[in-house]
Amino acid sequence: CDGCTKLAGGHALWLDLGTTRIVHSVTIHGETLPLQVRIGHSRGDGRICASGFAPTRMGPAPLPCAAPMAGRYLMLQELQVGLASMSICEVEVQGTVGPSAP
Repeated sequence: CDGCTKLAGGHALWLDLGTTRIVHSVTIHGETLPLQVRIGHSRGDGRICASGFAPTRMGPAPLPCAAPMAGRYLMLQELQVGLASMSICEVEVQGTVGPSAP
């Protein structure tokens, strides 16, 4: 992928959403392995939103959060250390702008 970020096994990529958002799901475009998505109010802080595979062979699929989560920062982390790197090309966050989650 041109313009994609390569992430080596076990490493994390933190994204600043610019403001606090209520995140319902995340859609990842690129070539990924099993990964974990965390949402937090600062880098290095975060609760697990979702874990799994994304995208599927059929194309990108949303990874829904177990419950809506509030935070400004989103972390993607590959779960299997030592495997090939992931290529993250685009991340779509589905949710709303707001100060807190229900």
